Amino acid sequence: GMENLTTEAISEMRLLVLLIVYICFADSFDCTSTNQTHPLPIGCGPVFHGDLYFYGVVGVGMQYFSNIVQINGSFEVGDNEGVSFIGMENLTTITGFFQVYGSTLESFEGLDNLEYIGSKLNVQLSTLESFEGLGNLKYIGGSLNVQEIDFVSFEGLGNLESIGGYF
Repeated sequence: GMENLTTEAISEMRLLVLLIVYICFADSFDCTSTNQTHPLPIGCGPVFHGDLYFYGVVGVGMQYFSNIVQINGSFEVGDNEGVSFIGMENLTTITGFFQVYGSTLESFEGLDNLEYIGSKLNVQLSTLESFEGLGNLKYIGGSLNVQEIDFVSFEGLGNLESIGGYF
């Protein structure tokens, strides 16, 4: 029965569902390469059309999305354990909002080239220590909302030039 499923197995199933959604709806992608250990469109990119949701996952990196340069939509990361943004170094633009919550993230390491968030940046992370990794972020079109955070500093947001909403 269902009671025998481990957290890891559930996490893998959620990831599989996530990737199926990603593959099925990413019809505007140029998916050329797959490799045998992960028979997935690892060569997809560079523009993801739609909202990208990454939640309920344990111990998995963002390497599946490594070729994405722009998300034409929102990016939501929630309720993950042991997940980091490492692998998303090519991402420069999120046209919608960027929301991170309920995850065990300590920094934004891996998002080093993110420059533009079209709408709000919502951060609800009790584990966050700094905004390291967002050093190239220049523009937030909406508000910067920070909640549930016991972090040390706003260090890492040194190049931010414009916040469209409230701070």
